[in-house]
Amino acid sequence: MNFLKENSTFYFATVEDNKPRVRPFGFIMDYEGKLYFGIEKYKTSYKQLLVNPNIEISTTSKVGKWIRIKGIEKTRYEFISSLFIYYLSKMIVFHNAKNSLV
Repeated sequence: MNFLKENSTFYFATVEDNKPRVRPFGFIMDYEGKLYFGIEKYKTSYKQLLVNPNIEISTTSKVGKWIRIKGIEKTRYEFISSLFIYYLSKMIVFHNAKNSLV
């Protein structure tokens, strides 16, 4: 995980119509010893994972060291809940006479 944190832009590969699709990613979390990514449901990569859950990520350091990790997508709803609660706890509440924004 340290290598991924030190080299924060990595490449996330999925499959569509039996062809590789690769795009840069920058968000990754370690939760209970497993890697998690945030992908919105409207994204093409999310739709690709619904059809074929196999993924691979890769990144390289400035000195040429690299890493490649493969896995299978599995949504964990308890993780999503934990992440949502964490971000809610960090939000700032703004108040004025007419409304409030959370």
